[in-house]
Amino acid sequence: MKNLVLVLTFVTLLGVFFVNVESTSPVQCPEKCYPCEPVDCPCGTYEDQCNCCDLCKKCKSESCSVLAGEVCEEGYRCGDPDQGYLAYVNGAHTCIPEKKEE
Repeated sequence: MKNLVLVLTFVTLLGVFFVNVESTSPVQCPEKCYPCEPVDCPCGTYEDQCNCCDLCKKCKSESCSVLAGEVCEEGYRCGDPDQGYLAYVNGAHTCIPEKKEE
């Protein structure tokens, strides 16, 4: 009976770990970049994952997504300091000030 409880506990924990696994597909970049739409960004730009087009950085207090790879303006990061790691990666966040190194 004790072994059965241990096995069931192990299987339950293993199931919890598998449920919390998330991933994204790798970006499939074209061999040649095509012309991109011009962007007018009040908070600056960064290149997309294929280094083809400029994307707008998110501004202070604007919503952002870590999983989508969105970038905040200089001095800010996408996140919520009160959330755990999974919520940090999966959730919708806001551009908040970067932590100052002490």
